[in-house]
Amino acid sequence: MLNHFLFDSKFSLNKKSTVCFITGNEASDLDSMASSVVYAYLLETLNKDDNTIYLPLINIPRDDFKLRTEAVYLFNEAGIRIDNLIFTDEVNIEEIAKSGKLKLILVDHNKLTGKLEKYSDLVTEVIDHHKDENLYSDDIKTIEPVGSTATLIAEKMIEAGNNILDKNTALLLTGTILLDTVNFDPEAKRTTLKDEKTARYMLENFSFEGDRLFDKLQFEKFNTSSLSTEDILRKDYKEWIMGGLKCGFSSALIPAEQWFEKDKNIIDSVKKYYTHKKLDLLFIMIAYTSPEFTRELMIFSEDKELRNKLIKYLGENNLELSSIKNTTVPQTDLMNFFSQGNAAFSRKKLQPIIQTFFDS
Repeated sequence: MLNHFLFDSKFSLNKKSTVCFITGNEASDLDSMASSVVYAYLLETLNKDDNTIYLPLINIPRDDFKLRTEAVYLFNEAGIRIDNLIFTDEVNIEEIAKSGKLKLILVDHNKLTGKLEKYSDLVTEVIDHHKDENLYSDDIKTIEPVGSTATLIAEKMIEAGNNILDKNTALLLTGTILLDTVNFDPEAKRTTLKDEKTARYMLENFSFEGDRLFDKLQFEKFNTSSLSTEDILRKDYKEWIMGGLKCGFSSALIPAEQWFEKDKNIIDSVKKYYTHKKLDLLFIMIAYTSPEFTRELMIFSEDKELRNKLIKYLGENNLELSSIKNTTVPQTDLMNFFSQGNAAFSRKKLQPIIQTFFDS
């Protein structure tokens, strides 16, 4: 039913006088996307206004969806054809707004940002679990500090009755809740009684194996096997201007040695990304557990003198860097490869050190 709804609504977009998009935040994690899809489905199923259509808007370009590997897996398991989804680069929001047709419902955020920010006055409803930015009146918002927005959507689906909640829809919501709450792990401190009660209802009524579903989603979240080097670099990427230079920071979840085996032309791939982004420095921060938590660091720059000065500076700042040297390491004068002995230095902690280097 869910897939039929997506197919039908996508091709009815231009036939209605009011188009109401249900959309998640710009990060578009699994919670944002699943909540958008399921809530749009619920509203359209209950819709009695022939002039209005409710449909989900995935708040990223289509090509970025494959980077959300856990979402790719769960949407496929729920029988959703990705072709039937609408992404922000496939619809002319401005044209719809100018025609007076546009309405928006926000899920998994309560403040519009980016290209959609200028349409804040067209928001008719908000469902979220983050801190309330107090931009909308209480009569149009449901904001509760639960572990997942999918919990609030599932609650509405259950209350609607009439078998609207089917197995595929429940799978999409349950998987999202389990991932957001780390499978109800008390140490994660993300679970409320409502999360657990709602998820358990679906686990029991549709005979899902919760632990197995969570484990698979966790695996897929960090699974880079289907991604190219460019995809891995842009999956979790941030950028700063420091010392007048453009510095990119990519976080990756694949061991360097495995990456070298996966992409025999990794130097060319990284250089292409570096050039495309017009960078002066590219830091690739690697983190994985096998079996211990391990960090590795790759630094790419065509300015070898700058790179050497920076590496010397980092060596004086407790990162405990040691060169990776084995038969798989590519030979190049453009990039250095290190094991990072001090695993406490995440991107959040490394960036200020790089800033200090340039300031000094």
